Amino acid sequence: MVIGLIEIALLLGAAQGMLLAMLIFQKQRQLYANRFLSLLMLLYSLILIQMLLTDLRFDEQYPRLMLALLGVPFLVAPLYYFYTKSLIRSIHYKLSKADWFHFIPFALVE
Repeated sequence: MVIGLIEIALLLGAAQGMLLAMLIFQKQRQLYANRFLSLLMLLYSLILIQMLLTDLRFDEQYPRLMLALLGVPFLVAPLYYFYTKSLIRSIHYKLSKADWFHFIPFALVE
């Protein structure tokens, strides 16, 4: 297993995304938009980790781990939608029962 420049860049990008997600989530003014943005940063970090593990051929050794990360990209679009919706509707935004239907593609993949 040879770690090259691309793998180091993926690892640094994932670490930076996780740090940013923590910082956004711990902001003093707790808006729902900040929570959605923090989750987006965490998802992008997980996608980078998935790319790193694929480059290092972990999918051949641990296929179940890669299957667990398979549905993560399906969460990005609903979180962008809710992030935008919570920015527009300001502080008093909460997810309704109908909003949970946006997560059906993720549930079907997992």
